[in-house]
Amino acid sequence: MSFFFPGMGGFPNMGGMGGMGQDDDDNNNGGQGEEVDNEKYYKLLGIDKKASDNDIKKAYRKLAKELHPDKHPEDPETYQKKFVEIQAAYEVLSDPDKRKLYDRYGEAGVKGNGASASGMGDIFDMFFGGGHGGGRGRGGGANGGGAKKAPVIKVPLDVTLEDIYIGSTKKLSFKRYRNCKDCGGKGGKKVIECNECNGRGVQVVMQRMGFVTMQSQRQCSKCDGEGTIIREEDKCKKCQGKGLIDEKVDYDFNVPIGSKHAEQVTLRGQGHEVQNASNGDVVVILRVEKHAIFQRIGADLAMNYELTLKEALCGYNIKIKHFGNRHIHVKSKPNEITQPAQLKVVYNQGLPQKKIVVMLKVIYI
Repeated sequence: MSFFFPGMGGFPNMGGMGGMGQDDDDNNNGGQGEEVDNEKYYKLLGIDKKASDNDIKKAYRKLAKELHPDKHPEDPETYQKKFVEIQAAYEVLSDPDKRKLYDRYGEAGVKGNGASASGMGDIFDMFFGGGHGGGRGRGGGANGGGAKKAPVIKVPLDVTLEDIYIGSTKKLSFKRYRNCKDCGGKGGKKVIECNECNGRGVQVVMQRMGFVTMQSQRQCSKCDGEGTIIREEDKCKKCQGKGLIDEKVDYDFNVPIGSKHAEQVTLRGQGHEVQNASNGDVVVILRVEKHAIFQRIGADLAMNYELTLKEALCGYNIKIKHFGNRHIHVKSKPNEITQPAQLKVVYNQGLPQKKIVVMLKVIYI
């Protein structure tokens, strides 16, 4: 036979936490979010993800010679596009910091008006959507479009069914960027605007192809697309001119009672910190482990229990281990004969619900 424990404050088959018929444990990807394509640049250069810096340089030089538009006058536009693609791939993979971001976040982590190959320029592109107008995010305002905010940090957290039944505190660990205190997030004593690109981080290039003159943009070679320059002697020794430092955080996270698998809980302002932007958020993605006895169905708990023939015919009085070191006693009615696959309902022993909505019907007289 089966025992059914409706959620507290709910009713059988009501599914107080997300609806019945929804498999909260199996039909989810574990809260990992969208898949990140971090292989494109490696494929463009024809190298393995474990390639060394020397391998990357060799592959780029070889392809640059083969794909240069000047060597293909029959179709310069196609090869110009290919040439720009391998340039972008090389600029990212040849820089250890940018390569690390690309391996983790894909193109979104290094997107901007041309890939920046210096320091933490790429992280500001990711924060602010490119533009380089402020140079390392310090000048501010060039991108426009309202308040800026650092990106979200997503952290998966494994919890048990008992954790979300009675509540618990879990240790949450993650890494975030923080403004370097030694230089105040500026990267050095003196940050100057690049006079080559006038602080834009990009340069306009005119290129003649046959009878057509094409205009394109490329990152400034002098400031590496940052828009600003810090002389070597002025760079902060602690952050090496990046303006940011890595920080490991151990956070005591209170698991919300009655939560669902793959539910996202936002810790506002606990994420990345950068200049000229509000702190980012940390999103905790709950992954509820399968329980050995109970199966969750919405806010309800269900389980199967095997009775002996004697118990089915003559009655039963059994003890079931519940959460929080509690036990539930379930017994049959007098003279009750239990049928195969019979369902027994024990009310208000399912999962606590976060809130109960009372609908009031007003009658005007």
